[in-house]
Amino acid sequence: MAETPKTIYLKDYQPPLFLTPEVDLHFNLEEDKTILTTHMTFKRNKKSNDPSSDLFLNGNKLKLNSIKRNGDTLAEADYDHSQTGLLIKNCPDEFTLTTEVELHPETNKAFSGLYKTKTVYCTQMEAQGFRRTTFFQDRPDVLSKYRVEIIANKKDYPVLLSNGNLVKETDLEKGRHLVKWEDPFPKPCYLFALVAGDLDWIEDSYMTRSNRKVALKIYVDKGKGDRARFAMDSLKQSMKWDEDTYRLEYDLDIYNIVAVDDFNMGAMENKGLNIFNSKYVLASSDTATDDEYQGIQRVIGHEYFHNWTGNRVTCRDWFQLRLKEGFTVFRDQEFSSDMNSRPVKRIEDVSALRARQFPEDSGPMAHPVRPSSYIAIDNFYTVTIYEKGAEVIRMLYNLLGIDMFKKGVTKYFELFDGQAVTTDDWIHAMELVSQRDLTQFKNWYSQAGTPQVFVNTEYNSENKTYTIELSQKTLDPITKQEHKPFVIPLKMGLLSSAGSTMQFMPPGHKVAKDNFVLELNDSKQKFTLENVYEKPVLSINREFSAPVQLHFEQSDDELYLMMAKDADSFNRWESAQKLYLKTLKNFYESAAHGHDAQIPAKLIQTIKELIEKGEDDPALTARLLELPQSHYFAQFFEHFDPTLIQQAYKNFYKNMSAEVHELALSTYQDLEERGLGLSLKDAALRNFKNNLMGYIFRNDESEGAKVFYKQFTTARNMTDRLSALQRLNHFNSNEYAKAREEFKNQWREDGLIMNKLFSVSALAKGENTFEELKDVWNSEEFDSHNPNNIYALLYTFAQYNWKAFHNLEAGTYDWFVEKTLEVDSRNPQVGSRLGSCLNNWKKLDSKYQEPLKKALETIRDSNPSNNLYEIVSKALQ
Repeated sequence: MAETPKTIYLKDYQPPLFLTPEVDLHFNLEEDKTILTTHMTFKRNKKSNDPSSDLFLNGNKLKLNSIKRNGDTLAEADYDHSQTGLLIKNCPDEFTLTTEVELHPETNKAFSGLYKTKTVYCTQMEAQGFRRTTFFQDRPDVLSKYRVEIIANKKDYPVLLSNGNLVKETDLEKGRHLVKWEDPFPKPCYLFALVAGDLDWIEDSYMTRSNRKVALKIYVDKGKGDRARFAMDSLKQSMKWDEDTYRLEYDLDIYNIVAVDDFNMGAMENKGLNIFNSKYVLASSDTATDDEYQGIQRVIGHEYFHNWTGNRVTCRDWFQLRLKEGFTVFRDQEFSSDMNSRPVKRIEDVSALRARQFPEDSGPMAHPVRPSSYIAIDNFYTVTIYEKGAEVIRMLYNLLGIDMFKKGVTKYFELFDGQAVTTDDWIHAMELVSQRDLTQFKNWYSQAGTPQVFVNTEYNSENKTYTIELSQKTLDPITKQEHKPFVIPLKMGLLSSAGSTMQFMPPGHKVAKDNFVLELNDSKQKFTLENVYEKPVLSINREFSAPVQLHFEQSDDELYLMMAKDADSFNRWESAQKLYLKTLKNFYESAAHGHDAQIPAKLIQTIKELIEKGEDDPALTARLLELPQSHYFAQFFEHFDPTLIQQAYKNFYKNMSAEVHELALSTYQDLEERGLGLSLKDAALRNFKNNLMGYIFRNDESEGAKVFYKQFTTARNMTDRLSALQRLNHFNSNEYAKAREEFKNQWREDGLIMNKLFSVSALAKGENTFEELKDVWNSEEFDSHNPNNIYALLYTFAQYNWKAFHNLEAGTYDWFVEKTLEVDSRNPQVGSRLGSCLNNWKKLDSKYQEPLKKALETIRDSNPSNNLYEIVSKALQ
């Protein structure tokens, strides 16, 4: 790297010098090149105080063929062309500019800007891909109306798509054709999209609440149209949900979705033309699991909801990214909850948050929900921005109540429709409707780290009062200075000694309640509940109402009571997680000293009762049977040995299996013989059944391999087939080798499905996992340019197969560095995500730290991209 990359700061934001109200794009797609002519109108921005008359347009290594201002070719003295853009000198207050650039999408392997994937032209402009396509003010606060013409060979590219409404189709000479699209809504350039190819599609329509008919189409690779039907159904569900919940209606005549295999992100909300990673569109019972169906429903909803929360109202600058992403994640979580099991969805979201975001909040890439600086904005599409951003929205929802929150959303759109806004604008709308000062609440946007909340209680049997003392403390993860207090809403309820819900009188109320929100807004506060007629069991932070780490000493008996009887399903699961964590810690410490541990008899009995009653609520039971994710468990150690973490889990299951094997096996066999279908209830039963596989045959791998191989060969859906394969990869058995080969032979031509096999290979527990993984990387089925393939194999291996990845004798770190740099050289977004696997190296046991530090230094000193440099340099600080 020639020089240290430049850091961008929020405090340095300045409004654009010029606005660009209208843009005309003319794409001429040829096989060896693409010629793009861009015609723009410019007007000086009255909000800018900059007196300069020079305009800079971003342009990343673009070949400029011509440039004209107001129709006249510019002299070379009137502009400067560099590798980063165009500086146009001495601009009048209003003018037009026309540029022609030559692009080569077929060689663009970064999959940013305009690129060609197989036989399809495609774009990805967020965050800064537009500057790889044409010269422009590539920033989200420049809103323009776009008119787009696309010319291509009609036989090879019969489908030509862009944003907005189709207004013209014309056949041209030499077998070429032209289409024209117009988007009536001003949008930032990151929402621009183009697709050209020979694609199949399915179509449908949706009648809006105002009786407008919207044409819906989903475009896919040839022969895969039948696998897009569930995505179409999910789209229509999303449209109806947004109308019913927020009275938000779609605003164009056409809504198009295109699925492509080579895509860096999950999907992109380009106005009226969503481009998706195909894994979030294509599904059939033979090719997708139950979890993948729900993932498709969620992501389809997420991108549709962006039409208002991101498109109609967008971000002023990239520091405000959470404004659209956090809010839209909250909306897709609520949508998914309404479509499926709300308690289970909440558990899934919190489990993922604590396994992924909590470590980020305490690691080198820790940043506030609204960051104050960045080097590469692509690095800030993080779980903090998305998932923690959604939790901050949820806290507002809890503090204001559902009705007031929805009024605030309505006010937000009334005030800011068609504008690029800030987090402060969002809070302003909420303050207007609630008449509440939310200044302190904004600490959630500016302060990084996970708040630590401490709980102490006292029961006064004479006065029948119950006092809850709460305190909070949060250290900045980087500076280690203590933060200002947050506003923390904690939902709570009380249980009697028999487990029934208790009524109580909250502070300042005259009516008894069975639940209440305690608002902690100071360093320490006391809340006294009255009319509490026996010593209660406190159930606090119900539904995970605040994203905090709770420190609350409760006895095992209390946790078992809550696990069995709590009215709040989330806290039933949370109590189970606490009991599992205690037991796992014993197994970890025992493994560190070379011996085994024991599982408490009460926990064994509780697991048996869960299995026996599992069909009462199979979706919840399946979650109650799952141990905490290893990334979350590791947070409870100052330093940890990753191999001992995995050994603790292995020993837990082995010991539990010895106690519950017969019951778990008989329940498993009964469900396996039932032939479960595709309904939500059957999917829940199937999840319960497949989770039971972790509790059987731990002490007889040879017999277990036969049973799981039988499920693999007789499975009537991908969920059962993949679950069996995932269990087989724990064994060094002929059955695992046969199953892997059979899966590969069946699906080797379908790259999307092969990703599942790559992940299974990356997570295998055998002694030769690393060697087998290197063979997969070099196999003809694996495409080292495809982001999905890379994430499935390399990211999964480094992030989740701790025992194999951290084998200090195997050379895994050196190989990982080599492949990360190789990927980064062509695709910095994917390269930086791979680099992030090493972020928390200082949390590991000392014997791993020096080789991991060396790995990070090798990456840093090998001229990586700005994206990867930012990740590793922060990790090394």
